[in-house]
Amino acid sequence: MINKPLVSVLVPIYNGEKYLPKLLESLKNQTYQNLEIILVDDFSTDSSVKKIESLANEDSRFKLIKRDTKGGRAISGIVYGINYCNGEYFFYLSQDDFIDLDCIEKCVNKSLKTNADVVVANFVAYYENDKHKTRKKGKFPTFGNYNQIISGKKAFYASLKWYIASPTLRKMSIVKSFNIDDVYFNNDEYYARQTYLKANKVVFANTNFYYRQDNQDAITKSIKYFSFDILYNDIRLANLLIDYNYPKRLIDKRIKELLKSYNVWVDLYNNMKEQFCIEQQEYVVKILNKSKLLLDEILNKETLFFSNLYLKFHKLEEIKYE
Repeated sequence: MINKPLVSVLVPIYNGEKYLPKLLESLKNQTYQNLEIILVDDFSTDSSVKKIESLANEDSRFKLIKRDTKGGRAISGIVYGINYCNGEYFFYLSQDDFIDLDCIEKCVNKSLKTNADVVVANFVAYYENDKHKTRKKGKFPTFGNYNQIISGKKAFYASLKWYIASPTLRKMSIVKSFNIDDVYFNNDEYYARQTYLKANKVVFANTNFYYRQDNQDAITKSIKYFSFDILYNDIRLANLLIDYNYPKRLIDKRIKELLKSYNVWVDLYNNMKEQFCIEQQEYVVKILNKSKLLLDEILNKETLFFSNLYLKFHKLEEIKYE
């Protein structure tokens, strides 16, 4: 029997005691055995560490890594934990996610069979207390064809609208080829989508990755000052459409969407800025103005009909800190 490649599973942890049992159980009982499961704790104050330590004492595949400085964001956990990853493949989960017991095995087998750099499982929006809401999302694979193979460029563009989910299984060589920084809140999504652009092909596995939607304590469930990073990273992703020579009509469509989005974020800030302290207001103003500057730079170097038409009626105002 051919030796199966090692898969590094990475999970940032912070006060996840409520959801950890389902996550840990789904990883412990994977049909694919050659795993290292790296859990990076960010100074949890609940029983998360005890739960992980107990399991690690029983199963050597589980490794608890305690940060020496506070991270505060998922991307910080990735940047910190990637140094402990030794696998040929990379598999990332949040602490409230979980997967089918055959998920990793099906993804690895699909990659080995097709020599694909990225494998995408079914993206399932999961509601623990409302099974009727739990359902598959996205438009790929089309017509339920799990033999479908698409290019990384096609997958990247589809991911911008969540027509395709983030990569489930990725070759570690691609993951470690990025000079990943943890400056921005949702950089994990930024680099996940960039992975597609470096992939030779993207394939699909008929198994489920469950993204929990009913964790009201999740950092994404409320608007914080750093939530405005989402806008800036969306514009950075759109800039990659230019760098990778996408058709101008696709660039135009995406930039027009982001021009609208910019105004929505500005209105949001104006409506809730009193909830932010002075330092947080300064941060948001800086991010919004960086976003405007990047949009301006794109429009200065690209002739985009619908984007410029939009701007005739909806000017982008520079935000000033008062």
